[in-house]
Formats: sequence, C-alpha cells, structure tokens
Amino acid sequence: MPNEFPAVWFDTFLSPTNAAPVDRELDFIRLHLPVSEYPRLLDVPCGIGRHSGPLAAVGYEVVGIDKSGAALAVARQQYPDVEFRELDMFALKTVARTFDGVLCLWQSFGYGDSEQNRGVLADMHQLLRPGGRILLDIYNAEAAALLPPLAAEQRRGRTVWTRRVLTDRRLLVELEYSDVEEIDRHEWEIFNPSQIKQLAAEVDLDTLVCCAWFDPAFPPNKEHLRMQLLLERLR
Repeated sequence: MPNEFPAVWFDTFLSPTNAAPVDRELDFIRLHLPVSEYPRLLDVPCGIGRHSGPLAAVGYEVVGIDKSGAALAVARQQYPDVEFRELDMFALKTVARTFDGVLCLWQSFGYGDSEQNRGVLADMHQLLRPGGRILLDIYNAEAAALLPPLAAEQRRGRTVWTRRVLTDRRLLVELEYSDVEEIDRHEWEIFNPSQIKQLAAEVDLDTLVCCAWFDPAFPPNKEHLRMQLLLERLR
C-alpha cells in the first residue's frame, strides 16, 4: 500500500542522526504563530517530533499526531514532556480539543482523494478557534512537473532510486533501495498555488501568506518544490 512509510524509509530519510534541519520552519512558526497569541498547537503528522519538541521547549503546548507507532516511539523517547498520540490524520474528527494553530509540514497533505483531502482541511479548520491559523508546507505542482522521472542518490550507505509519475494532479513516487527488496510507494494529490488557495477558501480559510522557502518575500515558483501557505480561520 502507498504512504505506509516503512522502517527503511525512516532509517534513510528521518532517523534522528540524519534528518534534515528544521530551523527555517521553526523560525517561521515562531514569527507567524507567536507563542503569546497561538500557544496551543497541533502538529499533524508529527513524525519523530522534530517540530513538536523544539516548539514545546520554548513554551508552546503541543500535541503531536502520527499514525506510525515506530515514529512516535522515537518522538516520545526524545521529547518525553510532549503529548503524542497515535492517530491517522483522516480521523482528526476524534480529537476533542481546540487549538490556536495546526501544523502540517513536509508534504504531509494530500494522501487521499480530492474529497478526503478537502475533508482533512475542513477538519483542521474545525479544530481551530476563530482566528486560528494553519501552516501547510506542500509541493508546488508547477515545480513537481519539472522533476526528473528517474533519479538516484546515496543515503545512509545505500543507493535509493526514485521514480516519479505525475498524472493530472496525482504524484506517484516509487522508492527502491539497494539493500531492501520491497518497493516503497507514496502518492499525493498536489496543487498549484491558485488551486490550494481555492480549496482553502472553500472551507472558510483565508490565505495570509503563500511563499517558498518559508520566506513571505519569496513567491512560489517552478524552481522550488516546496511552498508554504499560512491560512486563517474566518469563522
């Protein structure tokens, strides 16, 4: 099944010793969701707690949600004072809390079909207080269309071959590892800036910022895969 993120994926891309730094993300969050105004945050999916832990350390009350028990085990070991819950993001309706902000980072939005994804964004809206904010960090479809269909790289002593297929608004990524027989598959619905803004508007979310590189002065463009949207609950 796609989007299961097996152990080899975590070891290759997200182990605590080799995960990419998140300083830029944390600076953006502290600027646009200051702890004095947005103290209660939901981090979904939180993975190994790379954002939840440091944010809790500077005063935020963070709840981290992820469906991977293995990732949460690492998160709890590293950040024992943070509340982590094992839950699929498609079950956000079961979270009986209200938050000032919701974080959804590192292309963790779009796993379902169009209706499911709209439902996830609507659920995030419902978890916010009026005026609460969502930070979405997702792929820009315009940049994804220019990615090579086949690439290879060395990570953690293994070769990783990446195959990409973009059909309409669905991006399929297959990862093959030199030391593992199974093929690791991931699939998302992806959006260009106008499409994701329209989806946000449909669930009563106003777009405050749409940028790349976590820099409001840097608009999304075809040269940069990741883009960020800061959304605010209208009512």
